[in-house]
Amino acid sequence: MIIKIFYTSFKITFLALIFFLSINCNQNKIIEEEKFIEIYADIIIAKDTTSASSKSKDDVIKNVLAKYDVMLDEYKTTIQFYNQDSERWEKFFAKAIASLEERKKKAAE
Repeated sequence: MIIKIFYTSFKITFLALIFFLSINCNQNKIIEEEKFIEIYADIIIAKDTTSASSKSKDDVIKNVLAKYDVMLDEYKTTIQFYNQDSERWEKFFAKAIASLEERKKKAAE
């Protein structure tokens, strides 16, 4: 059940992030995978706890990126990098789901 909820959130977030692909990005600014997993997990959690307003969703992303000292263009470049390879996304999502499940487990303790 929880995986299905996270998977649905991932799909929605993925579609929203495709919007950012129209920006020309520099490949030298790709966020390291472990950091990107933490950023992505924080965004998923924050989006699930905020209202449905698209403005607030954009603010969520900006706030999470600020927490990790990451620029929006770095985030967009990283999304573009992952979009070049569907297997890369699959591996990433598996790790992101594991991270979210671990956070949930720790929160339950």
